[in-house]
Amino acid sequence: MKPIWSLILFIRLFLFLPEIGIAQAYITKVYTTFDGLSDNYILTSYQDSYGYLWVGTANGLNRFDGKEFVHINTRDGLPSPMVDRIFEDSKHRLWIGTRRGMAELKGDSCYTYPVNDKQEISFVSGFLEPEKGRIWVTTDKGLYEFSQDHWNKITFYPGYENVAISKIIITQNGLYINYLNRKLIWKKPNGQFEILLSVNSSNPYFNNFFIQNDTVFISTYTDLQYWNGKKFLPYFLYSLGKHFIYTIFPDSEGNYWIPSGDEGLLVLNKAASQSKVSLPHNLVSNIMEDRDHHFWISSFKGLVKVFTSPYINLTIEGLDEHVTIRNLIALSEGNFLVSADNGKLVMFKPDIHLENQKAIATMQLNKVNDFIDFFCFNEKHELLFTTRKGSLYKLSGIELTDLTSSVAFPTEYMRGLAFNKKTKTLFVCGDSVLIAGNEEYLDSFFTSGRHFVPLPWKVFLNEAENSLLVQSLDNGLLYIDSSGEMQKLQKNLIDLNRPVLGPFEKGNNEESFWGSNSNNSLVNYSWQKSMDLKLKDIISEKDGLPDNNILDIARNAEGDIWIATARGLTVFKNTGKRWIHRDMEIIESGLPVALSFSKFALNKDKNVFMSVGNKICSFMPLNFSRNADFLITVIEKVQLQNGKKNGISLSDSVYSYRQIPVDPKLRHDQNLISISFKAVQLGENPDLEYSYRLIPADTNWSEGGSGNNVTFYQLSAGKYQFEVRSHIKGFDWSLPAVYSFTIMEAFWNTWWFRMSMAMLAAGIIILLFLFRIRQIKGRIRIKNQLLELEMKALKAQMNPHFIYNSLNSIQALIANERPKEAGKYISQFANLLRQVLDQSDMHVITLEKELKTLQLYISLEGLRLNFNPIVKIQLSNELDGSSEFIPPLILQPFIENSLWHGLSDVSGEKILNINVTAIQDLLIISIIDNGIGRLKSSLQKMNMPGDHQSKGISITSQRLKDYNNDGLEPIVIEDLSDDSGNPSGTKVTIKIRRND
Repeated sequence: MKPIWSLILFIRLFLFLPEIGIAQAYITKVYTTFDGLSDNYILTSYQDSYGYLWVGTANGLNRFDGKEFVHINTRDGLPSPMVDRIFEDSKHRLWIGTRRGMAELKGDSCYTYPVNDKQEISFVSGFLEPEKGRIWVTTDKGLYEFSQDHWNKITFYPGYENVAISKIIITQNGLYINYLNRKLIWKKPNGQFEILLSVNSSNPYFNNFFIQNDTVFISTYTDLQYWNGKKFLPYFLYSLGKHFIYTIFPDSEGNYWIPSGDEGLLVLNKAASQSKVSLPHNLVSNIMEDRDHHFWISSFKGLVKVFTSPYINLTIEGLDEHVTIRNLIALSEGNFLVSADNGKLVMFKPDIHLENQKAIATMQLNKVNDFIDFFCFNEKHELLFTTRKGSLYKLSGIELTDLTSSVAFPTEYMRGLAFNKKTKTLFVCGDSVLIAGNEEYLDSFFTSGRHFVPLPWKVFLNEAENSLLVQSLDNGLLYIDSSGEMQKLQKNLIDLNRPVLGPFEKGNNEESFWGSNSNNSLVNYSWQKSMDLKLKDIISEKDGLPDNNILDIARNAEGDIWIATARGLTVFKNTGKRWIHRDMEIIESGLPVALSFSKFALNKDKNVFMSVGNKICSFMPLNFSRNADFLITVIEKVQLQNGKKNGISLSDSVYSYRQIPVDPKLRHDQNLISISFKAVQLGENPDLEYSYRLIPADTNWSEGGSGNNVTFYQLSAGKYQFEVRSHIKGFDWSLPAVYSFTIMEAFWNTWWFRMSMAMLAAGIIILLFLFRIRQIKGRIRIKNQLLELEMKALKAQMNPHFIYNSLNSIQALIANERPKEAGKYISQFANLLRQVLDQSDMHVITLEKELKTLQLYISLEGLRLNFNPIVKIQLSNELDGSSEFIPPLILQPFIENSLWHGLSDVSGEKILNINVTAIQDLLIISIIDNGIGRLKSSLQKMNMPGDHQSKGISITSQRLKDYNNDGLEPIVIEDLSDDSGNPSGTKVTIKIRRND
């Protein structure tokens, strides 16, 4: 052992005497199943790197965030409900030791891994990480190391591979191994072993060991001992043998926490004083110190939170335990006066070294259940006060005088009062008007205009200016200057019925006061040499003001503002940039006490005292920053589509035991995302605020709020970064927790899909276009073929009949020795046949050619029929026969009918008119004869063989319908008659579509 350490130990041993100095006060707060724990039998507790408190019980694992407990039990995969050890490694994996082996927590489920030697683990004593990523576990079956998906046995000391290990400590000087709390072995860096302690007993000799300043300590069941290099020696000068010690825990401040079986929890501090902490049960399994320096005691009847008390409770001698202190007043002599609701007044001199404060004097007010309401001091530093039941008193030393009779008229209530030491004038707020005078006579106060000051509540003085400020019930603040002139100020400066910090605080030739206003804020006004009140400062909800229901306000020597509200005690400190605060609960018997009639008082050194119930709290210097030093914002859970889909499967890796997917790639339809977050605060549990943003959708931080869940709907494709931060009101924001994710484009919005679709669409359009062209060509080809066939069919009907008749006519002319006519007929016949043959392969011919062919045909038919009809062909002026096209031989059937069935049997002139006109896109061809008409002709046809005419007309009609392609009837036949109604011919109107 090093000489310097030996000297330190000697000095410590010499000075460490019991019950010397002032004992530190501690507050306990007990958590049980009523607070949400799964069981009251607590086996262990552990704080992870995020600040969560993990609690192992006899009925499962619990996670505590400062407000609520979350349970994990056997139904979630926990091997056993009894949890003895909890550990978080450097990869943020959480390991749990149970009475049936080890488990790893992943999300909300536990996973177990087998041991390679197939031993049945029935107790886990601890986890440790010898190197980053390597995990050891000490069990009742020895030491194991985790490897991927199983545990491998490790043997240190020969022959002890399956012996229970209670604890291993790794130092630069080697490993210290505790076997069964009976054998302590040091494995040196060179691999050699040295036995520091070995006890031949079936019972454990010590219950804990730890190392401080390279010195090994063991706690036995009766003492604390240290290793001096040769043997273990007692650390304390006096023996703890009168106590049965479960363990000894050294905290970060050098104190020793000693749970004993008979006296509860003892704390030996650095000042060599001993404190005692009462526990609900003295059986203690474990002690843990969190990062806020709170201590968590695992007891048989609940989890006990122990922390250094910011105050000491003082009990006042002479006060009944059932009364409530309604006012606390610091007197000029350094004494305090307590006014209880039973009318009793107790004077005492506060001494924080004594829990029970000795009474200097006890007095009784005249009226039953009366108490001090408002007070002030006169020029002799004597106390003047009004009571709730309307009395006025003076306290001089310990002499109490009733001054109520000095008021000139009856008043049911008296409220605020003030004494002008310069003019020796007493002002009292009566039930209807302000009263003024001296201790012997008080009457109504009048302004310079002989007006009353109505319904006063409180009155304040500016002695230097001899002016008044009156808080009125109906008229707000009233200002009365030195001449007695009264003016009304802003009504909403401060709330009525709210406490105002006074007397005024002087400085820089001004006086100021604090008060609460209607905006849930605490405001500071300065009062200079006029009626104007100027706002100097403000403490609002954003600074951490918990409640506007303020019971009392005080200001200590450091300028801190102390505020008692219905929600507890809050102290504000001005850092120069902003107000920070410290929230405190008043704890009694492990439970928070609600403040109702609490009052502040400051002694001559401006130390703060506050009444709570029937006791006085004396406050110590406060640490304002520690509540926010370790605030960490954590993203707890990410859910997709309202939890219907698990985000874990969308990422190759996950982060920490919470199993948050790392930078997942989400589908386009997974764009509804819920994110839960939390900031853990195990201190006085102040209200937390959260602010977040989603980059790049919104780069501005959201307004702070208490909600710890946010859902984003219908997010568009892109890469996002969610950031969330937290803070305690009045303190800086924490570093943001960051979560990144990507929403992929829908496949139909990708460039390759759009290009593929464009190419596919183009291909389809081309195919459809080609198909349509082929279809149109096919239809045209079929249509042309049909027209050609119809033409040929017509020709096939017309030509044989016409040819045979023409040849017969030529034969007859020759037989009748008319060679000249026969030669002419043959010439015309040959010319007609040549034209028909030329036109037989054409779809259309010019109108000019069609009319020439008709003229030849009419001439030949005239020779056959032995008459020469008068033929008149007329085209309208706008028509050019060479540029108008019609189907070939389309008019021949109608000319044939006119010649054969109309004109052949009529006597006299035989007239045939062919008129061609145009209406828009139609050629209108009219064929008019003066024949016998259709009726007489039909009677004659009945005796003719065949029906050549009708078939030719029907074929021609169908040809025209196909050619025109407009759905209209192309042929109209009309019977003509004379004035007497006799038939006078036939008119055929033919409509043919014109070509563009």
